[in-house]
Amino acid sequence: MSSPSTTSTLIARIPYLNTEPFYRTFQAAGYELLDLPPRQLGEAAARGRVVAGPMSLVDWIYLEDRFEPLGPYGIAAAGAVRSVLLFSRRPIEELTGGTISITEDTSTSVRLLEILCRDYWGIRPASWRRGTEEPTDAMLLIGDAALRARGEREKGCLNDYPVMVDLSAAWYEWQEKPFVFALWVVRKDLPLEEKTVLAMRFEDALYEGLKQIPAIAMERSVDLGLPAADLEQYLRHFRYRLGPEDWEGLNIFRRLIDRGAHTRG
Repeated sequence: MSSPSTTSTLIARIPYLNTEPFYRTFQAAGYELLDLPPRQLGEAAARGRVVAGPMSLVDWIYLEDRFEPLGPYGIAAAGAVRSVLLFSRRPIEELTGGTISITEDTSTSVRLLEILCRDYWGIRPASWRRGTEEPTDAMLLIGDAALRARGEREKGCLNDYPVMVDLSAAWYEWQEKPFVFALWVVRKDLPLEEKTVLAMRFEDALYEGLKQIPAIAMERSVDLGLPAADLEQYLRHFRYRLGPEDWEGLNIFRRLIDRGAHTRG
């Protein structure tokens, strides 16, 4: 793994199963990969530590002056995503006045949850807490941690949190558009030739990675506590090449973020 000191050649890698098709066969001379969860990736990008990566949508919105999309690549889903999950002790409509704990890793999913609470479910939690170690009325998990928790729940664990809500499914029920969780982005000041080469490398890597989804799912099955067939289905549900409908969903979410900022202001 690369050293954080070599900042000019670092490409970020979110160490979640859903990004593995991009990295399975990725090779680019002169670049090293740095594992960073979504929120930490955004912080590293803001400090100039990485030149490219699958940036959380909310972080890209705030760093759009420095980063641009690297081709049509992203991480999106139309309907249930199964790894952005709210676990609750009681029905969602009863969470007004409650406390929701949020995984430290999220930048975008927490904003999605805030918007769903405000504009779709019409509830007002009393407080939001970073970190999920202490018991609260509900907790938001993402990525591999959410997959593991879902596996535990299916085995009869997590009985204290009988309600499980997939935020991507809730978004799709509400807006009937895919939700874009992350965009592949690159620094704007990188030379055009270098951006072009990187885009080609990731197109090749994604093409090969998608062919290896069954192997990826098999390798991660024991670690995540879910059947390989379940994980294969999970990976095939993602939209890794974004189209017009994905951008429509992205722009709706962006407007809702702006509305919330104006309301708080």
